[in-house]
Amino acid sequence: MKKPQIAFLVVFITVAGMSLLIGSIEQNLGKPGVIVGEGLIKGLESEVLRTNCVILPDNVGFFKGLDQPVSEKVTEWLPPDTTFGFKNYFDENTDFQALTQVVLMGKDRTSIHKPEYCLYGAGFKIEKIEQKSIQMLLPTPYTLPVTRIHVTLNQKQTDGSVRKTSGYYYYWFISEDQITASHKERIMLMVRDLLKSRVLKRWAYVSFLAVAQPGVEDALDAKMIELIQQSVPQFQLTPPPEHLRISPSHKN
Repeated sequence: MKKPQIAFLVVFITVAGMSLLIGSIEQNLGKPGVIVGEGLIKGLESEVLRTNCVILPDNVGFFKGLDQPVSEKVTEWLPPDTTFGFKNYFDENTDFQALTQVVLMGKDRTSIHKPEYCLYGAGFKIEKIEQKSIQMLLPTPYTLPVTRIHVTLNQKQTDGSVRKTSGYYYYWFISEDQITASHKERIMLMVRDLLKSRVLKRWAYVSFLAVAQPGVEDALDAKMIELIQQSVPQFQLTPPPEHLRISPSHKN
């Protein structure tokens, strides 16, 4: 057997074993780390797909949020107890816009998968993946750990030309008392907490995506950070862990 096949087999057995172990444990469901309430998630034909959602703010500073319809396939593919939040944010003074999504798991942990799968499925090419941090001011100064992916996309237009875009995809995960930018760490934390306390933490996967013409990536990134800093405190409930907090003497 070749080494890649052995590696795949080891990963498969490990994941399968963890799934069986988790499934055999009596579970209590944790609380969400994001605001959830009544609200409509609509499909592409304005049909109602969900009557509750993650509550994302309508307006954030200069950014105006509009509800984003989703494909019915998304809600059919993910477990029925998955809760969503979808908004498109626009800067009314520029042509900037960013898609903000929150996917909140219920008892079925398969609601959240590896973030890169979403990008590949949408046709994006991943150029670079980096671990970053964003300095947040509310509810208290802290560093928000994030993963930033530089993406590019070539879209064929109706006239046969190709429109090239470049941008960034930010994401992280949050439970009622934990924040991480690592999909692998989220899984390990979930398993550890379940074994330790029999509580299945209700993790949420938060993401921001924005693209523009190549050459303006720095300005685009600055706008994305501004949107994250202003919008996240309005829907994210989890207090930052002590090791992420910034003391007053170390604030910029």
